[in-house]
Amino acid sequence: MSFRAALRNKGGFTLLEVLAALMVAGVALTCVLEIEIQAQRNAGRARAYRLALSLARSKLHEVVSGVETAGSGEFPDMDGWTWSVERAPFPGRPGISRVVLEVRFPGGKGERSVKLEELAP
Repeated sequence: MSFRAALRNKGGFTLLEVLAALMVAGVALTCVLEIEIQAQRNAGRARAYRLALSLARSKLHEVVSGVETAGSGEFPDMDGWTWSVERAPFPGRPGISRVVLEVRFPGGKGERSVKLEELAP
């Protein structure tokens, strides 16, 4: 048996098959990494919104209970995180006002915000 015939009968992969398999694996790995990066971004946004909602609930409680009397402000130790409140009479209900509190915070490509409303005396 010649050397070439012995190589043909070994049953291994050709260089072209190995390169094609590596290319498919590389494309698949790139897709998986892109999905992971997007998941990390989404998790970061969700954390920011959850924190903003918690801060808004707390500040709205302070405003409605009369502890906080200012119309706007910043959250300490949180760069770029601000809040503002608007009070307006509720139509048809004397003595009741509509309180709207908005928390603004920096996002990936600009400012994001969360608004909460409550009726208060």
